[in-house]
Amino acid sequence: MSEKFEPTKRGARDLTRYLDRRGKGTTVYTVAECRDWGLGSERVYNKHTFKDRAWGSCTWTTGHYSPTTLLSNCGTVYTEPPRGARYIGDRAPQVAGPLGNGDYEGILDEAELRGLEKQARQTSNPKTRRRPGVWRV
Repeated sequence: MSEKFEPTKRGARDLTRYLDRRGKGTTVYTVAECRDWGLGSERVYNKHTFKDRAWGSCTWTTGHYSPTTLLSNCGTVYTEPPRGARYIGDRAPQVAGPLGNGDYEGILDEAELRGLEKQARQTSNPKTRRRPGVWRV
């Protein structure tokens, strides 16, 4: 059964005790909401493994996060990966269209070619473009 630790003083105390019981190598999970421009949002989770101890307080740390800091920065902490959420390091699901890896063999008509040529002519040349803040004498 998955335990859940809320970002409160009691949650920090309970998470610290849980880590003391489990010991080195304990992994916990946090959930984040990723929003994309106009496409909605998606739940993703991140995993944190407690491997080291803090020098002064001897509490377990994951990277530079103590249990209290992890709760205050990332919110609720879970002991198992949440259902329905993907790991933040995995590839996002493809929604529509080809990925553009060179296997698309579409035919461009004359109107599309003219549009692409016009777009290429109208773009600025990085070699001749004036940069803001750079004065030429």
